[in-house]
Amino acid sequence: MLNSDTKKKIDDLCNILVAKFPIPQDQVDQITVALTYKFMSDMDSESISMGGERSFFKGDWEDYTWEKLFEPKTSGNKRNEIYKFVIENMETNPNLPPLFREIFSNPPNPFNDVKKLYEFLKTINFFSYQNSETLGNAYEYLLSKTGAQGQLGQFRTPRHIIDFIVEIVNPKSNEKILDPACGTAGFLVSAFKHIKINEKNLTSENLMKLSQNLEGYDIEPKMIRISLLNMFLQGFSTPKIKEIDLLSDDTNWNEYFDVILANPPFFTPKGGISPHRGFSLDSKRAEIHFIDYIQTHLRPNGRAGIIVPETILDKKDKAYTELRNKIIENSLIGVVSLPPEVFLPYASKKTSILFFDKEIAKNIKSIFFGKITNDGFSLNNDRREIAENDIPEIKDSILKGNKTNKKFIYIDKSRIISNEKRFLSSRIYEETEDFKSPYPVHKITDVFEVISPPKKIKKREFLEKGKFPIIDQSKDKIAGYWNEEKDRVIVKKPLVIFGDHTRVVKYIDFDFVAGADGIKVLNPCENILPKYLFYILNFINLEDLGYSRHFKILKEKSILLPPIDVQKKIIDELEEHEKTIDKNKKIIETNLMQIKNKLKIFLGSDQD
Repeated sequence: MLNSDTKKKIDDLCNILVAKFPIPQDQVDQITVALTYKFMSDMDSESISMGGERSFFKGDWEDYTWEKLFEPKTSGNKRNEIYKFVIENMETNPNLPPLFREIFSNPPNPFNDVKKLYEFLKTINFFSYQNSETLGNAYEYLLSKTGAQGQLGQFRTPRHIIDFIVEIVNPKSNEKILDPACGTAGFLVSAFKHIKINEKNLTSENLMKLSQNLEGYDIEPKMIRISLLNMFLQGFSTPKIKEIDLLSDDTNWNEYFDVILANPPFFTPKGGISPHRGFSLDSKRAEIHFIDYIQTHLRPNGRAGIIVPETILDKKDKAYTELRNKIIENSLIGVVSLPPEVFLPYASKKTSILFFDKEIAKNIKSIFFGKITNDGFSLNNDRREIAENDIPEIKDSILKGNKTNKKFIYIDKSRIISNEKRFLSSRIYEETEDFKSPYPVHKITDVFEVISPPKKIKKREFLEKGKFPIIDQSKDKIAGYWNEEKDRVIVKKPLVIFGDHTRVVKYIDFDFVAGADGIKVLNPCENILPKYLFYILNFINLEDLGYSRHFKILKEKSILLPPIDVQKKIIDELEEHEKTIDKNKKIIETNLMQIKNKLKIFLGSDQD
């Protein structure tokens, strides 16, 4: 655990850097090269104190030690000059081992601000290589603050999700382990720690072999540098991190692994990618080829845990269907759904985890599906720790085959294969022993399209009278009026209005003008009656997020969709109930009025 002083120093470093380097990844890059510079100097100083000699800053480089930056005679400009020279030229230092040479390859642009550089270096000076455990934890804390590597569609995987995946896959010290999109090396570090905890009698020789069994690839030089230092601080003297683009470079195509752990990038550039000829699926989507690579490059008894976007599970395109068919036949043993908020505050993205085990997959007749609704952290940008956490229970269900967990089910492979598209979304197959619906389950976004109104009128502009009623997200059916015909939504068939902030649902069968903001105008598809959609939206239980947006939650819901004639019967019955409710309301109102009048007579008062 980190103490508050160490956390504060990390926060201070980020605050110092943010004005010059606003992107979190660039901040980490700056801190990484500075820490490496100081650590090499620390190791030299330690060697001298024990009667040895310098390893890194010797010969022509003796004038560029970390200590030189803080000598009384070193002016601010001279400090800038020394630091700039070291960062830009360290790669040419003949005394550098390959690891440090790699870290200083293509270094970031150094500081050009005397005052800020001094603040930065003073704060870096707090950290000492001699305290390696604290350093490793401090660097992990720093990485946790970086979040997204946005433009590449990469998001740093939260530590607790990484650890969950690693525990399920259970890598061993004698196994060859890969992360093909390693980022900060979080999966590799977690696998290393997991093995050390679970294999108590590892010798130094075993640990050396283990460090060589762990391998990472990435295409981004900055991430290579960060992952190298992260692994070095965890005890890897020569971490195996390679700059490789798996999708276009077939250099390592013939390497196979016992374990693969990954959160591949979800991003595909405009126009798609051009994968090399080793890939068998015809697609330009990056996520398809990453998963194809992983399941193809597992050894016959290989295992994997992969975070994937929801499209992998339910997109209907041919390449996605072929991929699902391939993994169901060869490697898939389970799917665990994650809450969309896992990557907040950097992104809200619906993802799941695929678990592969080629040996088990040969013999099983069913695939497990788990659903993590709460991951132990609040489902908002704060992501503060909370008591609600499904992960321990899901983990227990997977490892022990516990079938009593309501958020964990087994589905026969035959059912999945009988589905032409081989969908892997559990909502399509979910059913309880008490209720088995004869009607298909549809993702709610399959039954309507969102219409963009010509204009949304702000509340302060509403008129008390006018040609067209204004519909907004408030409880009032009509919120005001407007006169401009060009702003009208022409209603050819009834529409349904959803209040993004309020969760209010309205059935509208007349022309109207949309009020701002938070209004979602839903046009029902041909397979659903507008009134049925209206009732369904009213009955769906959505968590109240206050004034936050709720449509993102609604989009993740699924509904039963009976035939149109059945929908009509349901509507008729519900409308009869509504009439009864309205009638009873009037009776209640009349009775209350009578009671009120009698009380006035008894009390001899005209007071309301």
